[in-house]
Amino acid sequence: MRVFRWLLLPVAFFWLTGYESRSLDECLAETTVDCALDEAVAAAGAVEDRRQRAGVLSYVARVQADIGRAADARSTIERVLFLKRDFMDSRAHDGIDANLARTYALLGEVGKAMEIAEGIGDPGRITVAYAWIAQIRARDGDKTGADRTISLALAQAKDLSQEQLAFPFAQMAIARAYAGDREEALAIADSALKLSASFDRDMRRARVAAVVAVAESVAGAQDRARASLGRVKDYLADMESDNASARDRASVLAYLAWAQALTGDREGALASIEPLKALIGGGMDSLSQSSQLAAIALVLAKAD
Repeated sequence: MRVFRWLLLPVAFFWLTGYESRSLDECLAETTVDCALDEAVAAAGAVEDRRQRAGVLSYVARVQADIGRAADARSTIERVLFLKRDFMDSRAHDGIDANLARTYALLGEVGKAMEIAEGIGDPGRITVAYAWIAQIRARDGDKTGADRTISLALAQAKDLSQEQLAFPFAQMAIARAYAGDREEALAIADSALKLSASFDRDMRRARVAAVVAVAESVAGAQDRARASLGRVKDYLADMESDNASARDRASVLAYLAWAQALTGDREGALASIEPLKALIGGGMDSLSQSSQLAAIALVLAKAD
């Protein structure tokens, strides 16, 4: 009976969240937060590899928590935990757990988030997980807790290469900005951009620049934020000229739209998801479809 109950969980999930069958084309034509999340969950269900399915669902849960859909996030977490029992790949677990740590922090369960983060073995993943938790603590007014969590992130970062520090530093800059440490936030953001210059892929440079733009905006440096968003657009243009894969371009468009939404550029964010929707409709694999549809839901919620 116990096994049977778990087998029914995916069906129950759709029923409990009020899922209504709608074609992907219909959702892309008139996209709402609801349909984007429904389609993200549906696409995740089509991912055959259970590790990848758990990974993308952990991101969906994170988005649900970020936009205030706590009950949906908890239901998705249950699916992730069930899937995790079937594989022992520590690297896959670390990536999933980093998302779960952020999700629990967004749900207000900081203790649970810290507990999960402490169990992550990969230095890069645990550094980013702590940086994410610090952002949420700082945003929610817990500066002391945020400072302690940043210290933990920096302690883990000592094991990373210079190149590996760029993305975690960009995330730490957001945490410092939320904590009110403007000059430190901008200094860390500068370091992240300089470190990302050594990357060999425009996609990776663009992701860092997008996160930096958010940090700069939170710190009140709007001119700098606009310049960083301009860098993201330049990287994207270069990627298009170089015929970069649809998956890579979609990733950058999602980061760009998210950053635009969080920096107050609502029209820019909505404009950026249009080519992203075109890429999704063009026939992406289920894994990419799921993550990018969830990203669109996040952008729409933040731009509202």
